[in-house]
Amino acid sequence: MRGARVWAAVMLAWVMSAPVWAQLKPAGGEFQINTYTTGNQSRDMDSPAVCSDRAGNFVVVWTSTDQDGDNNGVFGQRYSSSGMPSGTEFQVNTYTIGQQAHPSINCDASGNFVVAWQSFDQDGDGWGVFSQRYNSAGVAQGNEFQVNTYTTDDQSYPALSCDSTGNFVVVWESYAQDSNNSNGIFSQRYNSTGAAQGNEFQVNTYTTGEQRYPAIASDANGNFVVAWESKDQDGDNYGIFAQRYDNTATKRGTEFQVNTYTTNFQYTAAVASDKAGNFVVAWESYKQDGDEQGVFAQRYDSSGVKQGSEFQVNQYTTAAQDDVALAFDGAGNFVVVWESKQDGNNDGVFTRRYSKTGTALTNEFQVNTYTTNQQENAAVSSNPAGDLAVVWGSVNQDGDMRGVFGQLFKLLPPGAQAPAVGPVGLGLIGGGLLLTGVLAVNLRRRKRGA
Repeated sequence: MRGARVWAAVMLAWVMSAPVWAQLKPAGGEFQINTYTTGNQSRDMDSPAVCSDRAGNFVVVWTSTDQDGDNNGVFGQRYSSSGMPSGTEFQVNTYTIGQQAHPSINCDASGNFVVAWQSFDQDGDGWGVFSQRYNSAGVAQGNEFQVNTYTTDDQSYPALSCDSTGNFVVVWESYAQDSNNSNGIFSQRYNSTGAAQGNEFQVNTYTTGEQRYPAIASDANGNFVVAWESKDQDGDNYGIFAQRYDNTATKRGTEFQVNTYTTNFQYTAAVASDKAGNFVVAWESYKQDGDEQGVFAQRYDSSGVKQGSEFQVNQYTTAAQDDVALAFDGAGNFVVVWESKQDGNNDGVFTRRYSKTGTALTNEFQVNTYTTNQQENAAVSSNPAGDLAVVWGSVNQDGDMRGVFGQLFKLLPPGAQAPAVGPVGLGLIGGGLLLTGVLAVNLRRRKRGA
């Protein structure tokens, strides 16, 4: 009995001295974003996108079928930080002939935002990349404009990122432009007034095979990093590669391989940066976690030096975990979201939070409440305080095919009730002590969190 009391005292002392962290808590319930519900809003393989300003006001954009009068168009909705709609949903694309799809969005610190998308035959030959700027009140600044200069064949799958003052960079894939009969990655810089800075430029140095599906992130000063998937460059099918730039688009070093594990496919890159330029790249990897796709990530400092090893994000490994997205808060902590065949009825949306040192601060937990059919293609944004807006496409939830839904999370200090992330008790997560359930509520009150 005395030995048991000693063991209990030791365990309690360990718990009391362990780090305790702020936790994410749902702010209200999940909510429907699209007002127009006929047909598809958020097509399969075409995610909604979201960005937040420093105050937590956010904007969501998505692809909607036939709403602009001719096939797909791009629509958006602004929200206050409390989740109240700011105005009504609005059409982004002015040109409506054919398809406008695959939108990307980014906000500056003040809430001005830019949307980019791909439009079919608008530039005269296949897909082209177009963009529209808005101020923080949602008023369009000037007209939509063509981003790509080279127009032969397809320029598609744009992504963009802003710095804190609204200067922005757009990246996309372009077919056969890099002299290989396949896709390469290209980019164009703009200042905050929408004036092009220099000419469009090629990002990838390695041009054999396909380089496709780019992602981009900028720090507060406009330095940026581009990540993409490249065919056969890592020695075994697709791998993840990246290139760093300063805010004049001068390369910082050479393109580099992100994934260490190279067997099978590593693909569909996501990247996010904190304000100082530290960044994380995440991707899905086939069979690495033992069963179909899993989610993996690698941290880097602002000099592009790897911080630790690549790590597995998903804890649940049955079937596929894929379609990954990332966001940083102002302290350098980050979240990863993905879809997983885990919520009891096909795909659901899951997330996990990490400290700036790469320590897991939570177990993975489910974002969506509605679980019928599929909830997929998630995107996430964070304000500096760590509050999140997570958005995704949901099948048949709005009454007709796919709709766009969201969930807000508040980052609460230790002692506040947090989302349940596992059974009541203690668990060792990522080298730190994760407190779960009722025990955590009592013990967190005694410690300060990050």
